[in-house]
Amino acid sequence: MNKKQKNNLPEHIKRNILRGLLSLIPIILVFKVAELTYVAIDKNVMGLIEPLIQFEIPGLGLLVLVIFLYFVGVLINNIFGKSILALFESWVSKIPIVGQTMSVGKQLAESLSPEERKAFDKPVLVPYLKDGQWTVAFICGDIHDEKNKKDLVKCFIPIPPNPATGWVVFVEKNKIRETGWTNEEAMKAVISLGIVTPEKIKK
Repeated sequence: MNKKQKNNLPEHIKRNILRGLLSLIPIILVFKVAELTYVAIDKNVMGLIEPLIQFEIPGLGLLVLVIFLYFVGVLINNIFGKSILALFESWVSKIPIVGQTMSVGKQLAESLSPEERKAFDKPVLVPYLKDGQWTVAFICGDIHDEKNKKDLVKCFIPIPPNPATGWVVFVEKNKIRETGWTNEEAMKAVISLGIVTPEKIKK
């Protein structure tokens, strides 16, 4: 090993350690989120059924929840289940605050359902603070402005690095820029604080 190689050795070691760390971060995050989700669901459900069966089986709570959700879906999908749900919603809607809360929850669930899913179907750019500045947003739907006789687009602007938080803005259609990005590409841009983005805006 010559002198130049010896001088580069610490830099070589440091660079590869950093590469290894950066490559493992997303894998660790995926496993950590999966672990936390599994533990939270399994423990909560097992807490309900363990007094009945008097023993604990790892993963049983998650399995019971999946089976329960399946049968609820089957029940709600037939006429009898829809009638019961409509009757329950009619009764709950008369209760102050609770009725409004359920109405919002129902609209959110419908917007995310496979049959009527429209929310977050397209990442776009919307004006931000002043002309010439843009931020990533996701289209949630349309709304009509009767006073100004304009069709507006409901957009959700996520706050980096947590895309689950943000705010909703109503933007004129002609002020929205399409990106040509996939949802995954746009989410990467948000979560990475803009470090990981597509090379160009495609549209």
